Amino acid sequence: MRPASRALGAIGLLFFASGLSRADTPAGAFASQLDRIKANPALNELAAMYARDQAARDTLVQIHRGLPKAQQGAFMAAGMRRIEQDIDRPNIIALKQLVSHYGWSDLFASRQEFSYTVVLVDHAVFDLPFQKRALAAMAPLLPTRAWIKPDYALLFDKLARAQHKPQRYGSQIDQCVGGKFAVPDDLEDAAHVDNLRAQMGLGPIKDYVQGFNTAMGGC
Repeated sequence: MRPASRALGAIGLLFFASGLSRADTPAGAFASQLDRIKANPALNELAAMYARDQAARDTLVQIHRGLPKAQQGAFMAAGMRRIEQDIDRPNIIALKQLVSHYGWSDLFASRQEFSYTVVLVDHAVFDLPFQKRALAAMAPLLPTRAWIKPDYALLFDKLARAQHKPQRYGSQIDQCVGGKFAVPDDLEDAAHVDNLRAQMGLGPIKDYVQGFNTAMGGC
């Protein structure tokens, strides 16, 4: 998991600059910034939503690992439905309010803001139009912000799957063979998928699939 506390970049920088203008020492400037961060709950809202998202999923996976194989599938499906209802949908309502207030550009202002935002968007499988808007907002940033590329690929494939199209990068892993996750068979260009993945900063697909098997104990 990524750390679960941070402020919105553009606003945080604004407060930091104002603090520097009034403080005589670096320590005073830092204290002034912290006071402003604490006084504005919106700065921490992304981190709080991300923390809830990750805690729910981590708990589900931990319990899933301890169950007999015969029970794991049904348990995971029921657990994900509950997470969507109790965590994901309220998170997306709140995220839409942040997008409306600050704009995608502010939420993508730094690696940390982006990482929180894109995880929430990825999990909004019930809101395809919102995911499409996020993907469109990410696309112009790819040439200058390389750290966006892996998550762009993930969301691209997720949207392709939702529209019954082949995956380009093979990021959606759910094919099960002999109790182990396998390379997906719905690839746009299976012969060149590793090249396509490399362009997005992703490793070979076989290593990616093995990571799923290690983390989940198989399928």
